[in-house]
Amino acid sequence: MAAPVVVAPAINLQHMDLPEGNEDVAAVLQTSTQRWLNAAEWSILYNNHNLFPESNSFTIPIEVEGLYRVDNRFNQDSNTWRNTSAPSTCKNAINFYNVRIATGLYRFDDDGDIVMDAEVQGGWVLCRKTVRNRGGGVLTFAHYMWVLV
Repeated sequence: MAAPVVVAPAINLQHMDLPEGNEDVAAVLQTSTQRWLNAAEWSILYNNHNLFPESNSFTIPIEVEGLYRVDNRFNQDSNTWRNTSAPSTCKNAINFYNVRIATGLYRFDDDGDIVMDAEVQGGWVLCRKTVRNRGGGVLTFAHYMWVLV
């Protein structure tokens, strides 16, 4: 009988301890807890991707904010999404990233109660941005944030 496959839990990069000398990376990770990242900030993460362990996207906690390196062509996770792949970009004069935006099915209203229809305006909904370098490959980050709709 084969040994069971053990899948490690996803590692939220926002809570990682980084080696000394990576203050710019630490600043970007801290910024990612407050807002979506811009192209220059994504470039810092891509240029330092070797600092981040890859996570299995199915081990990312449900309904939780975070930033993960997922390295796959078709990001899937265990969350429930109304829309899983609205195309977008994140770019500046130097860098260009392909982005797919997912919008959660569930939201919380002002009283903190869960509402099943996220298209109703008002309240917070979980969104995910899956970011890949335009040059292709599988190096991928997934950024989750609650946004007010």
